[in-house]
Formats: sequence, C-alpha cells, structure tokens
Amino acid sequence: MKNEDVELIQRVLAGDQNAFSALVRKYQKPVHALVWRKIGDFHIAEEITQDAFLKAYKELATLKKPHRFARWLSVIATVRDGVLYIITLDDESVEPVAEAGFASVGDPAWSPDGKEIVFIYLWRKQGYELRLLNVQTRKQTVLLGELEKYPVKSDPAWSPNGEQIAFVLHKFRPILSHTDAFAWQDEETIYIINRDGSDLRQLVSEKGPDALRPTWYPSGDEIIYQQKVGGSTQLFKIDVGSRAKTQLTHKADNSRADWFDPASLPVQPQPQLLTTIWGKLKQK
Repeated sequence: MKNEDVELIQRVLAGDQNAFSALVRKYQKPVHALVWRKIGDFHIAEEITQDAFLKAYKELATLKKPHRFARWLSVIATVRDGVLYIITLDDESVEPVAEAGFASVGDPAWSPDGKEIVFIYLWRKQGYELRLLNVQTRKQTVLLGELEKYPVKSDPAWSPNGEQIAFVLHKFRPILSHTDAFAWQDEETIYIINRDGSDLRQLVSEKGPDALRPTWYPSGDEIIYQQKVGGSTQLFKIDVGSRAKTQLTHKADNSRADWFDPASLPVQPQPQLLTTIWGKLKQK
C-alpha cells in the first residue's frame, strides 16, 4: 500500500492529474471520518476534507517521505485550530471565513455595521496580531502587528460608531530581573486604535494588575473594564477623553461586565398597563 502511494506521488509530481485523483479516492472517506469525529459536523468535515486535499496537492513537492503520505494528510486535515466560522442562528449555514493555516484565530467581534470582524491572529511561537476581516470579500487586514514590540493582544471591542477598537495589549520591554519579570506579566492594559489601524493610544496605565475585557458605553465616551484589587477582581470605568477612572465595585469578585442601554428597549415599562392586563386575566 505504501509503495503504491509512493508511485502515485511520483506520477503526480511528474504531471499526472489522474494519479492524484487516485489518492483522493483512496483516502477521502477515512480522512472525512477522522475530521468528522473531531468536529462533530458532517458537512463542515466535508469542506475541511476538500481543503485538506487541495493543500496537500499544492504542497506535495515538500513531502520528504512519500511513504508517510497518509499520516501527513491526516495532520493537514486535523491541525486546523486557525479557522474562523460564521453560523446562522437557525443552524442552516456554517461557513469558514478566515483561514489561518497553522496559526490560530480568536476573540472575534462584529463591527456595528456588520461588515467586518476584528479578531486576534496568533503566529505560533511569535506573537499575536490584531486583524480585520471584510466579511464580503474575505480580505484580511493587519491593524496592529509589530510582534517584537507588541507580542500579546486580546479582547477586541468595537466602539458604538464603529470608528475605533479597544483591546488589551501587552507591550514588550527589557526585563531587568526575576522580580521584574513577574511585574511585567501584570502590565497588560487597554489601548484604543482607529478602524484603519492609525492612532494607537494607551487608555489605562500599565502600572498595577492587568486591565482586561474592555466594553464600550453605548454613547462611546466611556469604557468599563476589570482589574485585580487586593486579590479580587473589580470593575472600573474610564472616560475615553479625560482618562478619569472610577472604581465601580468593591466587594467579592466581579467580571465580564456589560452596559445596559434603556434606549434599546422596544417599549418603556408601563405599570398601569401591567395592572390592567393582570385584572383582565383574573376575571377570566
């Protein structure tokens, strides 16, 4: 069987398209079964299997041990932690929209107009990029790379008008000692950048514990975030313009906050209407 694979691969590299079709027929079902077991969705497994064969075809010349084609193909098909999907609420459509090869994607956030998704792209053993995906064209734009200067980025959040993105950034600096290394680990903090990647600016000081999970106020003039105080997680808000900071919680642990916007309700509470309806129900 292995010798057969070697022969087919040699023929493919010599320009025989039919030889690769033979490899597809031979391994398509077992590869699909392998992927299906891992992700649990039959149709997505079909798409991933097709992509795996396409990638294998393009990179076949790089395979140094042709007798291990089956193992090599299974790795291509299953090491896919770098795929961003969009799924409809009715579960009728699941579509991969951002391929990242052997990197990773995470923390996706839709723009208010629904046209773009900001996400974090991880280059393994290198660092994180802040990227923008155009949902219509699938074009990716790097908003902030500079991995040597800014190695870690996370938690992107759009401003209500869609013009800015708040996110967590860990800036690199020289480490002076073992103690200093621990101090540097707590210097993740919140920055803001424009939608086009311009005007990167720091919002919260890096002094003190990490500042994480920024969430914009509906008017766009304040951001709420979380930070450790005396060993417990507390919530803070900060004015985007003046940088004035206010601690909102003081007891226990508090995290993953969000803003409530009364204006977003379709109706306003009407106690008199509620009383009337209750009375009618009681009469029945």
